[in-house]
Amino acid sequence: MAISVGNISSSRISLTTTGKTLSHNNNGNVLVVFVSYYYYSSNITAVKYNGTTMTLAESSGTGSAVRGCLIYVLSNPSNGENNIVVEVANSNNQYLGVAAISISGADTTTIVGSTASIDNINDNGGVEDGTASIQLTTSVDNSIALCHLSRSIQPGSLKSGNQLIANFSYLNDTNSIATLASYYKTTTAGNKILGWENSESNNEWALAAIEILEGTVAGPANVKTYKGLASASVKTCKGLAIASVKSKKGLA
Repeated sequence: MAISVGNISSSRISLTTTGKTLSHNNNGNVLVVFVSYYYYSSNITAVKYNGTTMTLAESSGTGSAVRGCLIYVLSNPSNGENNIVVEVANSNNQYLGVAAISISGADTTTIVGSTASIDNINDNGGVEDGTASIQLTTSVDNSIALCHLSRSIQPGSLKSGNQLIANFSYLNDTNSIATLASYYKTTTAGNKILGWENSESNNEWALAAIEILEGTVAGPANVKTYKGLASASVKTCKGLAIASVKSKKGLA
């Protein structure tokens, strides 16, 4: 089964003291959740889907940063409508936004291939007026590259080949929080440019990216090999191969 994107859901970033909950109708074998925050990244203690704790795959802008983004993954999530819950440690005021995408045909043993992050908050490679984009070197053919951006203003158009997952921003004159997610369906491994063009100066921004690997198709069962060659369990009689075919009244 080829890897493909499925259902998408998102909840606009908003001020909260109790975490964030998003209902998502999963229809894939891997779930990816994007969490964007403004203030207190260390306050996020867990992200769960239907009660199961998800794994943090990549982050950007965390630590001393006041804004940033986190990408979580989960293999073999429950199908159907269930809640994604972002849990927090205390009742500090915090802006949180959540988006999710289901992936079908993904590798459920090794979900994530390459990862990358960049920001201009912790001097992690980003510049204030630089393009809000990142290069991700995908490791295999036919994977899906995902990108998550948090910044103080809306970016420009998506880079070529990128498709929007969600724009779940909160924008006003006091606290402007642009938070978006996108995906890039690859056909060959190599360097991919993920993210957005600029519409104006970036101000603060953070960007994280991961690669979701395609699952492998199982080969035929009960096939033995001899000196690297596959051989089926076929009986021979005087050099002729015969199959185990039952007959009735002389008819096969």
